Amino acid sequence: MRKLMLVLSAVVYFLPGPSQQSVLGNEDSVLEAVKNVFSQVRPILVSRKLDVICIGAFTSPKGTSSGPEIQLKLKQMIEQSGEFKVNPLDYKAVIRGRLEMVTVNSSLRVRLIAQIFNEQDQPIVHVAGQAAEGKADIAGQEAVPRLLGITSHSAGASAMIRSQQLRIDSEQDPSIIKGTEVFAAKESLYSIELLERRAGAALSAFTPQKFGERGWAMAEIPKQKSFSILLRNYSSMDAAVRVSIDSISVSQFSTLNPPQEYFLVPARTAAGPGQSPINGWVIDDKTSAEFTTVDYPESAAHRLKIEPNEFIGQICAQFSQAFPAGEGSRAVAVGDKFDDHKDVVQRSIGNLQATIHVRYER
Repeated sequence: MRKLMLVLSAVVYFLPGPSQQSVLGNEDSVLEAVKNVFSQVRPILVSRKLDVICIGAFTSPKGTSSGPEIQLKLKQMIEQSGEFKVNPLDYKAVIRGRLEMVTVNSSLRVRLIAQIFNEQDQPIVHVAGQAAEGKADIAGQEAVPRLLGITSHSAGASAMIRSQQLRIDSEQDPSIIKGTEVFAAKESLYSIELLERRAGAALSAFTPQKFGERGWAMAEIPKQKSFSILLRNYSSMDAAVRVSIDSISVSQFSTLNPPQEYFLVPARTAAGPGQSPINGWVIDDKTSAEFTTVDYPESAAHRLKIEPNEFIGQICAQFSQAFPAGEGSRAVAVGDKFDDHKDVVQRSIGNLQATIHVRYER
């Protein structure tokens, strides 16, 4: 099996058409919304000298586990500012909130709402007795389906059609199961497969099934099992794939600088689809740490001091085109480290082609 390739910070997204233009990528749109929300509540924190903050839970729509991504970005932003400290035990104020699915001008958005509470868990109020809160909407071709837990196929579609399809996919999961592979839709050229990792034994796949009213894909992984995520690309172009577990990037613990958020999956060949295994949490270009299913107190989310989410238990893979550089309750723990060599390559990231969500916890 070929060596895993990490994509060195892909910076440009392109829209199809005669005049290509850059569009805001997922990372920017989520981070900008977090900054926007915090800028709205910051004056209250400053005026009341609430300089030590606890980051509480951000609840998300049914079936999604997007809160941890917001918590991590908010924590990172506050710590980097140098103006406030984050302390989950000894604090003066708590910031917590929720994510809502909203429609703006016929397009799905994610509305981020954050509110301040005092040490007694009472909402802090300001003008006219209104609760102190900030609001911001998140758009973006990757951010919306990822945060809302939507599996969607968007290859070759215009922005308008992608938006229409996303609303449909939010009501009924379009994923297709072929054997042990999960595809975003019948016509999609990308898939993921969950494989059990066993020392000295061939990898065996967990069998996915459709479940629930929305028809989510589920490949249930028993507790204390280590697993790999196998990414497959049946298209004629290389793909750059962003992978997260329970809304935590699999590169969250990486020591690489700059961190690499995308994995390269080569195009198909005469021998079959291109494929790349994600064997564990990326530590560096030579080491990974096992994905292992555990109880929440032992999980990666708990290690990062993230409030538990009732819908924890999902894996998200987002496939985008990759061009040569310059062109266009159960949870998962950070297990034992092992040798896992990767190469770092430069690519420009193209339009999002597919978002695939697979639940591993019922």
